[in-house]
Amino acid sequence: MKDKAGTKEQLKPEESLRKSKRLYENLYRAVRLMCDNVPDLIWAKDMGKRFIFVNKAICENLLNAKDTDEPIGKTDMYFADRERRSHPDDPEWHTFGEICTDSDSVVMKSRKAERFDEFGNVKGNYLHLDVYKAPMWDEHGEMIGTVGCGREVTRERKIEEELRKSEKRYRAIVEDQTELICRFLPDGTVTFVNEAYCRYFGKKQEDLIGHSFMPLIPDEDRDMVHQQISSLCPKTPVITYEHRVILPGGKIHWMSWRDHAIFDDKDKIIEFQSVGRNITERKEMEETLKEAKNGLEQQVKERTAELSLKNEQRMREIEELRRTEEELHKTFASLQVAHEELKLAQLQVIQAAKMESVGILAAGVAHEVKNPLATIQMGVEYLSNRFLSIDKSSKVVLQDMEDAVYRADSIVRDLLEFSSVNEFDFEESQLNDIILKSINLVKHELEKKSIKLEENLSRNLSTLSFSRDGICQVFVNIFLNAIHASPDGGILKVRTLEKKITTKDHFEDYGRNEHFKIGEKVVVAEVEDMGKGIQEEHIMKIFDPFFTTKPTGEGTGLGLTVSRRIIESHGGKIDIMNRKEGGVRTTIVFKIQRKV
Repeated sequence: MKDKAGTKEQLKPEESLRKSKRLYENLYRAVRLMCDNVPDLIWAKDMGKRFIFVNKAICENLLNAKDTDEPIGKTDMYFADRERRSHPDDPEWHTFGEICTDSDSVVMKSRKAERFDEFGNVKGNYLHLDVYKAPMWDEHGEMIGTVGCGREVTRERKIEEELRKSEKRYRAIVEDQTELICRFLPDGTVTFVNEAYCRYFGKKQEDLIGHSFMPLIPDEDRDMVHQQISSLCPKTPVITYEHRVILPGGKIHWMSWRDHAIFDDKDKIIEFQSVGRNITERKEMEETLKEAKNGLEQQVKERTAELSLKNEQRMREIEELRRTEEELHKTFASLQVAHEELKLAQLQVIQAAKMESVGILAAGVAHEVKNPLATIQMGVEYLSNRFLSIDKSSKVVLQDMEDAVYRADSIVRDLLEFSSVNEFDFEESQLNDIILKSINLVKHELEKKSIKLEENLSRNLSTLSFSRDGICQVFVNIFLNAIHASPDGGILKVRTLEKKITTKDHFEDYGRNEHFKIGEKVVVAEVEDMGKGIQEEHIMKIFDPFFTTKPTGEGTGLGLTVSRRIIESHGGKIDIMNRKEGGVRTTIVFKIQRKV
């Protein structure tokens, strides 16, 4: 009996161990099933940044691992390198690991949970993750690694970016309009006005927003305005009507308004947007025409009674009156044409404002990108110097990374140059000296393509006031464009001359420019190449920002835009056109300033 009792006592720890093992296995299985059945990416890493747990989502959507066991003991860069090696001819196949912040190190250093934006290409497709990472502690309070989860937000980020762009475009358009634009609630409370609205009524935004617009309308017109607004419905969401307004000092003007009702998902009006324009001049003209017409009709009646015996003379007078009315109608038609031309000019001003917004946006993006690029460049240089004996494929990867950073940095510099408003230091200089300096800078490119340079530089050019570095930058850009367009072994021509502008030569267009007058003396520089020329549909776009005919990666499309800005800041003009005999001729003209 005692032996049996002793045996039972011995079996208790073993049974407890088996139960604990089953409990652990069931618990692990439950955790595994939960993690593998959610779409979010879930993982855990040790202090060496090696995976100790992953779910199916991260294997399938980021690591491209065959199962959840393969990543254990490996780092995420192991899989990133493997993906890049599997597609050596496609540098955009996998970029996720090389452009993201080292968030593991950040969490290990801060020792607290943090949130990160991580993005890049995976399997050739762009992926954006909203990532949470936190330190992982053991039962003794020691950090043993990190845990993380990531949710794909590629579509959401794209939508957010489009919304931001749309809002900026909308605000730029609205603020630059000369028409009066406002938004108001069904009770007439103003919620938005543009600057033109404020200027027109001589008030500040804070004096208008939150108040009704009705006090700006004469009492006798308010009922009509209320009826027009109340008539809007889902079937008739837009209406155009006219009424008088009260300006500062009590002056009365006429306005034409186009109101657009905005509905919620239950077809209830929640707000109105209104666009107005001043039609006082038209109304006054209509009134004048009406008075003139009434006066003419009265005269006709009086003259008919008086000249009943002189029918022939009466008919001549009526015909004369009819001609007068036709002239008035022609005058009115001419005013309408002038109004359309004014609207077109307004659209051109709006387009210029849009391009200024693009420059401001490009400057902001360039500044934000430049510092991370510098950090990546230092990291690449450190790895190259730290691991001198690494294998050949790793050296290729490091070199590719360094080339990519250099190319991105070049684009950033061009963006900064394009968007910045540079102040040049001007000094008296000879144009020929700057051209010779620029030729020396591109000498290597000429020799590389065996291109012969023919110089025809006038010896008697007037001295001009230049920013030497700015003008040198322009000619280097023009020479490089010409060299890239020229065939190997071709000829590149550059010449300078001084002449007077006439209406019969190549500089006729400059004679009509506001900076140049017929008969003025100018200094001219011409650069000609023997390339294929520029396609006609591209000629009008070559100075547009970001437009380029070069292959992707070989140009940013800002060189000629910046060059034109520099030339125009010197009071000059740059022109590019195809030569009849083939190739392209670039002409730069500077006016010779009279010395006081």
